[in-house]
Amino acid sequence: MHSVKEIIRAVSVSVLPETPPIVAGVINVRGSIIPVLNMRARFGADARAVHPSEHFIIVDEQHRLMALRVDRAVEMAQVEDAEIEKVAGVAGAAPYVVGALKMPDGLVLIHDPAAFLSEAESIALSTAMTAQEDG
Repeated sequence: MHSVKEIIRAVSVSVLPETPPIVAGVINVRGSIIPVLNMRARFGADARAVHPSEHFIIVDEQHRLMALRVDRAVEMAQVEDAEIEKVAGVAGAAPYVVGALKMPDGLVLIHDPAAFLSEAESIALSTAMTAQEDG
């Protein structure tokens, strides 16, 4: 099960060779080297340099810490599963959108970080991270 650990301000990302295009590189968070996934790339948005106004959402996905690069994160909120409406099977829903949460000021889509990487991308990332640790 994935879980959001924290939200941090975006910092400079170090390139990690031999990774899929969605992997922007790695960052050091309190001594842990964490891969950064570029959500703009996954959603087909225009590429741009990391800016300090952006955020990284640190998630623990299947015992792997990952940073999701997002344009902006406003706050973290703990919600009960019952509050999330399932959207699986809804026509046009992306495979990584697993639910929606109704908020007073709009709708929040709930994503599954495990689905952001294909199996091949996950293997390539693991191989690159291991090579980086060994090198």
